[in-house]
Amino acid sequence: MMARSLLVLVFVVSVAPAGEQKRVDLSARAKEIVEKQVQDWKGEGIRIQVIEEKYLAEVFPKHKFVAVHFPLWPVARVAPEPMKSQNLFAVSNDRKVTHLADSTKLEEFFKKTLKAEVNPDKITRGWLRLRMEYIQDGFYKFKYPETAKEGPTASSVTILYGVVEVVPEGGNKGTFTATLRFKQDGQLASLSEDNKVLRGMRPRVLGD
Repeated sequence: MMARSLLVLVFVVSVAPAGEQKRVDLSARAKEIVEKQVQDWKGEGIRIQVIEEKYLAEVFPKHKFVAVHFPLWPVARVAPEPMKSQNLFAVSNDRKVTHLADSTKLEEFFKKTLKAEVNPDKITRGWLRLRMEYIQDGFYKFKYPETAKEGPTASSVTILYGVVEVVPEGGNKGTFTATLRFKQDGQLASLSEDNKVLRGMRPRVLGD
């Protein structure tokens, strides 16, 4: 009995790190691919981050998302075309890179890529997590909702919404609300937003 228990324990311990290592490897690979793309576009001085939230990975199991920011403060670094100051990239498991230059491109990606069987709550939270990268300037802290809330009852769509709170520091304050509408088959039909994020103090060059 003891030998059987030991065998099971060894199996669990040996398998779990392999899955974790695969996730880390995919993230590192996605970051490397995006860095190479940015270099090809002559981008320099970027901040780059792989977005690792578990619920986002469940919504898009075949993609990793990488945020690329060109600093805006105290001196703005110009982003070369086709990039902007705030960018998202979606990297598929087969290494295909999609540049999501703005929230319109992000919405197109959601509608094209999402599967109907994915949980609408996670889709809503995933949208908010990615959407805020187009607002983030390096000086915000955001509090993301743990769950989405149900909106008004409608006959043809399911409505969910989520609210991101700005942590009140340095004059930063406000909220960002996204409302997503899902068809009866679970597909994303449309979305709307209410941006009440207010920017606080930012560092400037002496004499500016």
